[in-house]
Amino acid sequence: MNPFSLVIFMASDLIRAVNEIKYSFKGTNWFIEDDICGCFNNIDHKILLNLLENKIKDSKFLNFIRKFLKAGYLEDWKYHRTYSGTPQGGILSPILANIYLNELDNKVEQLASLFYKKADKFLDEKRTLETDTQGTSEIAQIT
Repeated sequence: MNPFSLVIFMASDLIRAVNEIKYSFKGTNWFIEDDICGCFNNIDHKILLNLLENKIKDSKFLNFIRKFLKAGYLEDWKYHRTYSGTPQGGILSPILANIYLNELDNKVEQLASLFYKKADKFLDEKRTLETDTQGTSEIAQIT
C-alpha cells in the first residue's frame, strides 16, 4: 500500500468525523473543566489495572502494562521504584490517564443525573403544592 494513500484515507476519516460533529452536535447543558494537580503522579496502579482487567482479557498485554507502571525511573543515576502514577513522558501515560479519568467522568455523570432527578422531583412537588394552595384559596373565596 502506498503510504500516501494511507494518509489520504486517514485525512478523509478525520474530515468525516469533523463534519459529523459540525452537523450533529447540538450543544451541552453543562461543562466541567478542571486541572487535576499531579494527575499522572497519583494514579493508583491497582485501580488502573482493575479497570483494564475488566475490559481487556489479554494477560500478556496486561502484564506489559503492569511492568510499564512498575518500571521506575532514574534520577542522578540512581534507580527509584514507582508505587503510583504513570511515567512522565511515557507513550502510554496519556492513554492510561484517560482510562483512569473516564471513571471520574462516569461518576460526575451519575451525580449530575441524580441532581437533575432531585431537581425535577422538587419542582414537581412545588408545582403540586402551588396547585393545592390555589385550590384552597379558591374554595375560601367561594365560601
